[in-house]
Amino acid sequence: MATDIVGYLVQVLSGMPLADFLLERIFKPLGMIDTAFDVAKDKVDRLTQIYTAQNLQKSIPIAPEDVAMIKDVTKPTHCPSGGGGLTSTLADYLKFANCLLNKGAYGDGHILGHKTLAFMTSNHVPQSLFPLVLGLNPLGAGFGLGFSVIRDIGEAGYISSVGAFGWAGAAQTHFTVDPQEDLITLFMTQMLPDRVIYPYRERYQNLVYQALMD
Repeated sequence: MATDIVGYLVQVLSGMPLADFLLERIFKPLGMIDTAFDVAKDKVDRLTQIYTAQNLQKSIPIAPEDVAMIKDVTKPTHCPSGGGGLTSTLADYLKFANCLLNKGAYGDGHILGHKTLAFMTSNHVPQSLFPLVLGLNPLGAGFGLGFSVIRDIGEAGYISSVGAFGWAGAAQTHFTVDPQEDLITLFMTQMLPDRVIYPYRERYQNLVYQALMD
């Protein structure tokens, strides 16, 4: 809900609709040509199916109208949300994550300053509120301004680095930026409900970090 309010503030302060602001200030500069609040007709054949499952052996397609909060992304939304609803691709989101890894820089430009990003990716949750279970994230994470932030690797329950930051999307999508290791982890599976069936995130993180040898 807080990020929905931020999206509204962006509109007020910029004098632009949120979707237009994101397109002009982030997506176009980074070359994110497949990221929007809806999927255009000429791209629908590339849209992935979202599934649910009764167990690990049986996947069941979900009809667009039954996807909670998202619904049919081939139909333009009347209310772009700061808190969710964008569609994208692995290639596009990697461009965004690389900008964050590069301290807000891309090519010859900057989306934001490196000190602003450092402030955003620092924990802002007061110590009095810990231990904290943040959404679907395990213990060991705090929260910055738009990102979960790893504070304690042991409590997190999977291999990571203190200061690594990221967040999850719908249908088991997730990204992490680890400045210590100069590393991005990014996956876009399409399964609901999120994390109930299999602890995919922990397994994936462990496999990636175990592969680091220097």
